[in-house]
Amino acid sequence: MELSNGSRVVVIGGGPAGSLVSYFLLKMARLVDLQLELDIYEPRDYLLPGPASCNMCGGIISESLVQMLAIEGINLPPSVVQRGIDSYVLHTDLKKVCIRTPLEEMRIAALHRGSGPKGCRPGQWESFDGFLLNLACEKGAIHKRSRVEEIRRENGKPIIRAKGYPEQSYDLVVGEMALFTKEPRSASVRAKGKTRILTIDKRAFFKESRKIHRWPSGYCKKCRSV
Repeated sequence: MELSNGSRVVVIGGGPAGSLVSYFLLKMARLVDLQLELDIYEPRDYLLPGPASCNMCGGIISESLVQMLAIEGINLPPSVVQRGIDSYVLHTDLKKVCIRTPLEEMRIAALHRGSGPKGCRPGQWESFDGFLLNLACEKGAIHKRSRVEEIRRENGKPIIRAKGYPEQSYDLVVGEMALFTKEPRSASVRAKGKTRILTIDKRAFFKESRKIHRWPSGYCKKCRSV
């Protein structure tokens, strides 16, 4: 498809992947004088400590990613990158083993996905997810703090229904859907008509080879094949 001035884009999920897609899409659009409207649906508030901003996991990223982001003009502040890890220590019943990075030339950056545990001092930590989401919003994205409940197609365009917002039509839908829970999170989004949801099963990805599931309308949680 081809986007034009005034095209409307929706990104479902405001985690690192969704925010970076939004950031670079708007950045590239400006380079070619293309005006886009972009909405990000993300229910979490990354400014609040505790469950409201928690992604249920910590975060580590490679130093190479930090450097690549810096090349693109995205410099992670010290409030986001908490520590630089150069090795792991494996403890066993017999002894402990130190595992270092190859040639000791790279490190692993430890960071917070949320704003810290409930009750922590405001401003003590800064969310990695929130930092990237703010960058996308500075480029022109609109953060809508809600979860998408339904996607369907009408008159050739996707229609999005989210709690607390009127139904919206878009020209392009981008889905950031992590699969860390027992049931895929994207299963909570009901697909109607000819709309299909494309996801990568991360559990199967690491166990076997890459597996891509296409979930059509009438998707059943007990059967993930078409």
